[in-house]
This record gives sequence, structure tokens and C-alpha cells, in this order.
Amino acid sequence: MDVLANVLRELQRRNVLRAALLYATSVWALAQGIVSLGPTMGAPEWTGRWFLVAAIVGFPFWIAFAWFCELTPQGIKLESEVDADKSLLRATGRRLDFWIIGALSVAVVLLLTDRFVRHNTNSAPGPIVAEKSIAVLPLVNESGDPHGLYFSDGLSEDFINALSQFSGLRVIARASSFQLRDSNDPVSVIGEKLGVVYLLEGSVQRAGDTVRIVAELINASDGTTLWSQRYDRPYKDLFQVQDDITNSVASALKTKLLGGTSAPQGDRPPSGNLAAYNALLEGQFYLHRFNEESEQKAVEAFQEAVKIDPNYAQAWAGLAIALQDVGYVDTNSAEVEAKYKQARAAADKASMLGPNLSIVHNARGIILQYLDFDWNGAAAEFRRAAELAPGDVSPKVNLSVVLMTLGQTEQAAQLVRDALKIDPLRAQFYADLSSYQILLGHLPETEQAMHKAVKLDSIG
Repeated sequence: MDVLANVLRELQRRNVLRAALLYATSVWALAQGIVSLGPTMGAPEWTGRWFLVAAIVGFPFWIAFAWFCELTPQGIKLESEVDADKSLLRATGRRLDFWIIGALSVAVVLLLTDRFVRHNTNSAPGPIVAEKSIAVLPLVNESGDPHGLYFSDGLSEDFINALSQFSGLRVIARASSFQLRDSNDPVSVIGEKLGVVYLLEGSVQRAGDTVRIVAELINASDGTTLWSQRYDRPYKDLFQVQDDITNSVASALKTKLLGGTSAPQGDRPPSGNLAAYNALLEGQFYLHRFNEESEQKAVEAFQEAVKIDPNYAQAWAGLAIALQDVGYVDTNSAEVEAKYKQARAAADKASMLGPNLSIVHNARGIILQYLDFDWNGAAAEFRRAAELAPGDVSPKVNLSVVLMTLGQTEQAAQLVRDALKIDPLRAQFYADLSSYQILLGHLPETEQAMHKAVKLDSIG
């Protein structure tokens, strides 16, 4: 026992134990650095493994060095050359302690950084691919008239709305799928970005009283065509063409329809008036442009739609939303009050004509939220709108804003997450999510959502 005690005392006097600890922490820090930075620097995978082998081999030599040598102000000397009575044990030990703490700090920082980066990479929210999932890419406008873009976009959105009503089918929202207009990416990349198995693409050409629609259903993974068709029909048969395409896609996907075997009616007027429907498409096109001039054009288009068909509930709802938007940015108080009064009247008319339409409840929720500051009433309307159209992101996100205002931040965040499942490329939704996450104290998730928002906004 005395021999062992003497050996331990001598190891301590010569700072061998501290030297061993310094060696171990330094090796750990360097190993963390290799793991974290090696791939970035292009280091081979075997670098870390052989570094550890070399460290193990070198450990006995380091211990021997610590035993025979002493660190002094004049540099490193052999222990036999240093007078034992003038040993620099404390000064050397203190210096080694600082080095050990420094090496430990570097190792911990590198470890946490690596874990954090890996966590962000592995848990980053992205599109979830469902077996029955589809994105409708904007139909190409081949009419030769740039103004006709509203018509091709309107038809594309109508297909989205119709397909969204199919039971068990996840349909990507307009905002995300339209971001990939004219994309040069392979269909497999587009499918991966949107998180879908199938893509519906095509073109539309309108000339006078004739319309040509070409539609193609594609398997995004390999680019194979599952179904394609060209329709040359009189414009008066537009609704029938839409039904044919929608039902053909449903059949190709082997998806059961919700509540029947015929295609959903979407935003069509009950009267079947094509002029009113065309005006509605134009209004929706300008409403999505999100600027003052376009919103005024949206008001005019919706007014034209309800003038043609006074019983067109969807057009009255669109008019209510557009009037609220225009009034919101108007600086003339008298004009603002007049537009808000018209917006309330349009929402009331829409409610009377279409009490079971999602867009009608969404419009009423917007009026209650922004004009009446009735948060609970708005929440009830948005909930009903979301129930009637589960595939529509608008009522979900509107409801999330109201719930956040009411202090229900976790529920608000979950609604945005649900919206991102069907609108995965919307930068604003990630920005909203980051706001909710920071209120909840979820800082890593906040940073993650903010990075995603910035990335998508820069792409868009």
C-alpha cells in the first residue's frame, strides 16, 4: 500500500495525472472537430477512425513525456534537471488546469453544435408524402393573350378545389403549386418539393367560343404518364369538360369521391352562367395578387359576377373579402366606412345564399375579425369554414391568427403546421409559425421555421 501511495504522490507531483486528463480532453475536442467539420472540408470517412487509433498509440508516449519532463518558465526541462525543492508544481498544475478547461469547453461546444445541426437537419419540417397526394400545376396559357392568364389560373384553381373534396386525397394548395410555374426541375424534384406522388399538368387555349384543354396525370417519382386527354369543346360546355377531367383523374387515382360519384361543383354558379363564372375567376385571380391596384380590379370583377348572377354566393363572398381588403388600405375615412358597409352587406348576402359554403363562412370570419373585432365570433366562422373545406388553408391560417390573439398559441401553431402539410412552400406560414414558436419558448423550432421562411422567400 505504501508503494502505491508513493507512486500516486509522485504522479501528482510530476503533474502526470493532469497531463493525462489534458491529453484525453484534447483528443475528445479534436475528434468532435473532425466529426463536425470533416464532411465540410471533404475529409474521408476513415479520418476520424485513424485519428483515434493514433491517439491511443500516442498516449503512452505522452505519459512518459509527462513523467520525465517538467514545464518551467524557461521552457520544458527534464525532471532530473529541476531542483525538487524549487518545483513549479502549483504554477504548472494551474496552467494545465486552464488548458484542460479550455479543451473541455471546445469539446462541449463542438458536441452541442453537432447535435443541434443534426437535430435541425433531421427534424426540419418538410412536405409529408402521402400515398394519395396530388398537386395541380398551373395550366399553361396558350391563348396568345397575357390577359388570358386569369382564365388558365382560374381553371387550375378550380381543379384544386374540386380535387380537395375527394375522400382520402391530399391536394397541395394553390400558393405552393403555383410557385413552380415554368419550373425547369424534373417532375421527380417537383414532386419532392411539394410532397406528392402525382402531378396534374396541362394547358388551356381559348379562342372565341371554343376552348381546348390538355390535361395529363403524371407519376412524379418516375415521370410516367398515367392518363392524358385533350378536350376540344365549345366554351359553353366548359363545366362538362371540367367534370370529365376531374372524374378521370379520380378514376386513375382509384379515389372515392366525397358524398357522391360525380365531380364536385366547386365555385360554379347554381345557374350555370359561364359569364358569371368567368368574372369570378378574374376576381379570384386579382385577389391573389395582394396589391391595392389588383384588389380594386378584384372588386370590379366580383361586382360584375353578382350583376350577371345575383344569386352567386361565392361571388358575394369574394366581393366581401375584396371590399374589406380595399377599405383596409384606404386613407379616406369616409371611403373606408362606405367600403366596410358594402363588405358587411356582401357577406350577409353570401350567408343567405350559401350557408353551407366554406368561402362564405371564411368571408364572415374576416368581417368579424377585422371590422367588428369579434374574435370569438370570427373563430366560430373560421372553424366552420375549415370543417366544410378541410383542404383549404385559408380558414386554418385565419383561425390561427384569431386563436393567437385569444392566447391559444399552441393551437394556433398546430393549425399552421396543418396548413403547411398542404401548402408546404408558403414562406408566410413559416414566418407565422416562427412567431408562435417564440411565444411558446421553443427557440430551436423558431430558428428552424425562420430559416425556412427566409429560404422560401428568397426563392419566391
